Amino acid sequence: MFPFRRKKEEDAKIPGHSEDVKIRRRRKKEVPPKPWGKIERIVVFALLVALTLASAIVYLNSKKSKTAQKAPIEALPIISQINVAPKDTKELKDSLSQEIENLKGEYGIWVQALDNSYNVGINEDDQFEGASFFKLPMMIAYYEEVDKGAINPNSTYSLKFSDAQAGAGNLANLPEGTVITYHDIVEAMGKNSDNTAFQIMGTILGFDKETKVINELSMENTDFSNSLTTPKDMGTLFYKLINTNIISDSSKFELLSFLKKTDFESLIPQGIDDNIEVAHKYGSAGSSLNDAGIVYVNKPYIIAILSKDVNFDEANIEIPKISKIVYDWAR
Repeated sequence: MFPFRRKKEEDAKIPGHSEDVKIRRRRKKEVPPKPWGKIERIVVFALLVALTLASAIVYLNSKKSKTAQKAPIEALPIISQINVAPKDTKELKDSLSQEIENLKGEYGIWVQALDNSYNVGINEDDQFEGASFFKLPMMIAYYEEVDKGAINPNSTYSLKFSDAQAGAGNLANLPEGTVITYHDIVEAMGKNSDNTAFQIMGTILGFDKETKVINELSMENTDFSNSLTTPKDMGTLFYKLINTNIISDSSKFELLSFLKKTDFESLIPQGIDDNIEVAHKYGSAGSSLNDAGIVYVNKPYIIAILSKDVNFDEANIEIPKISKIVYDWAR
């Protein structure tokens, strides 16, 4: 019917047949070359495997970091373990040295960024009367027991006549038989520096817990039995309270809240602007006047100022001045 063949068809013979058989053979459609050869595909596959492994490692590390103890709201995490000063710390040290040079008695000072990016010390390893500073390790010991579930903060204690201790605080003035909670006792230690509260909590926990916490915090030059500590050791206490998991976040938060707006705001806080929070512990005994804590500027810092053989009137003026020198430099 058709006198011609399409150009794409050809006649061929099939081997083994006696007659010619016409078959239709189509040209193969041309296939574009593949973008990658075998070697390239192997390289890409290896890269995908490497990326998958790297992603898995990052994921596992992120999960691990989430289980680590976090610092409370007030604190900043450790950014660096290297003491690289953001500004000239020599300038600060010179200013502090000049301020205390002609004062009566001896002063020891320790200043440290909460992220450990700088520190400055003057007589920082000299021992001074610890006084009420020793209430802090006792408070930490209490929260260790709370975190373990060994103590219920709502447990109660009935005041005894023999509990009363002279000095700071209000519990000694309460009638015998007054019922207070463990939580109230610790709050009195922090806010009021209550000596009776310290005696009661020491009896409840055991005074050996005080030394245990001092050792846990590596306060190497602190001696509870002789009531001695150093400016650097007090800085270490605050630094490790914030930057380790010695107690839980919620316990840190509560402890620090007791150290704000205390009965003794005339020293370190006096040199700080009113809108800046300060969590600190005051202490005084004999010829010693001390204060130490955390100042919550944009880049929070720890400051400890200890003294001995001082003129109290002079020290009450000079410690706020020292605090202001540091504050003006650090903010």
